[in-house]
Amino acid sequence: MKITPSILVAGMRGKAGAVVAAAWKGILYARTWVIPANPNTAGQQAQRNAFARCVSCFQGLVASVKTFLDILGNDAQQSGFNIFVGGNTADERTSYGHPLIPANRYCDPIAGFAAATGAGAAGTAEVSWTATGWTASFVPKIWYRLRDGAGPTYLTPWTVFAEGATDMTAGLKVVTGLTPGSTYMFAVAPMETATEFYGGGDFASAVAHA
Repeated sequence: MKITPSILVAGMRGKAGAVVAAAWKGILYARTWVIPANPNTAGQQAQRNAFARCVSCFQGLVASVKTFLDILGNDAQQSGFNIFVGGNTADERTSYGHPLIPANRYCDPIAGFAAATGAGAAGTAEVSWTATGWTASFVPKIWYRLRDGAGPTYLTPWTVFAEGATDMTAGLKVVTGLTPGSTYMFAVAPMETATEFYGGGDFASAVAHA
C-alpha cells in the first residue's frame, strides 16, 4: 500500500506489529509482515546452484565480453551482469551449458556450431561452424570449461581459448591444452574485430582426444 507523506508518516520506517513500512525509490509504502517460506526443495537447490555457476562464469569473462554485455543491457535497461546471468541460468540448469553471448541486433549469430574429439594430438578437440556468410573482419572467440563427465557439475568456469586470430570463413578450429580424455563444454561467438561487437553464440560438448 502506497503512503501519502505527511508530518506524521514522513519518517515512517521499520516494523510495527504486523505491518512493515519502507521506501522504494522515494515512495513510502506499507505491507503485511510475513516470514519468507524456504522449503529448500531439490528444484530450489538446482536453481540456486545454476545461478551461482553463472555468477562465477560471469566474473571470469574477459573485459571485451563484459563491455559488450553492458551494451546489450542498455537496450533492455539492465546491466550486462543481469543479461548474462538472467539469460543463461535456465540453460545452465537444464542443459548444463550456455552460449555466453545472446542473439542480438549488432552482429549476425553463428550457425552450425559443433564440437568433436580431436583427431590429432592428445588434449585437443575440434570445434566447427558453418563457414558461409562471414568476412575476414570477424574472428571466432572460443571458450571452454571442464565438465564432470556427463553430469551437471562443472569443475572450472569458462576459459577463453587465446589462439591467434583465425577468420570465421575457416570454419574449423583445434582447441589445444585440454586434459586428455576429459569432457569439456565449448562456446563460441563471432566477434567483429574493429568494434569488438559479438554475434549470438552457441555451445556444444566434446571429450578431449586422449
